[in-house]
Amino acid sequence: MSNTDPRNTNLSFNEITQELEVASGTNWSPVSLTNPGAGITQLTGDVTAGPGTGSQPTTLKTVNSNVGSFTSANITVNAKGLITAAANGSSAAAPNAVSHVDSTGLSTTSSTPQPTGATVTITPSSNTAKIKISVSGTMQSAAPNTSPAHLTLLKDGTDLAPGNGFATYFNNNDAAFAGVPTSFVWLETPGDTSPHIYTVALWSGDGVTQVRWLNASPDAIGIIIAEEVH
Repeated sequence: MSNTDPRNTNLSFNEITQELEVASGTNWSPVSLTNPGAGITQLTGDVTAGPGTGSQPTTLKTVNSNVGSFTSANITVNAKGLITAAANGSSAAAPNAVSHVDSTGLSTTSSTPQPTGATVTITPSSNTAKIKISVSGTMQSAAPNTSPAHLTLLKDGTDLAPGNGFATYFNNNDAAFAGVPTSFVWLETPGDTSPHIYTVALWSGDGVTQVRWLNASPDAIGIIIAEEVH
């Protein structure tokens, strides 16, 4: 309709169409309750949508095209918490450890260390690697009240505790050949990457009395474990 309304106004209610109208030149136009220029018509950035009015689907921006499953994954995460890179990593190295179970035992009257069957060979992974040797078993003496049994550890045939040993069995109250549980631990840095042999050795305190590593029972065992620790 024509804008011939003598009222000094730019808005009018059309009773026929039941709409609010606004003056546009000499004509009246329905008032739009939605102003496209006043709202967001498009999203950009990491999340995108539109352009368009009404319901618009959103899309997450692709920041890493390398998709899939990864083993021991190496990933890069940005400040927004998005993974921007992913790749297969290296699996953790297997522990450098060896062990041996000795069930043969040893009986001797020698006053010098005699190798037992408890022995392992380990190769350090670096010249700064620390090697821990753990030993457990039983010792006996024919005369525990007068002549002790001694255990030591040989490295490549050399006594690591000459004259002292790592374990001693001496008890005034025990009967002959009483089986006594014994254990000790030794830690060292070989300083190279060569294989080294560690062996449990036994000797008699007086060089006459019989001493034993493990007892006469077939169930007796000795265990030696060499492991790299960091």
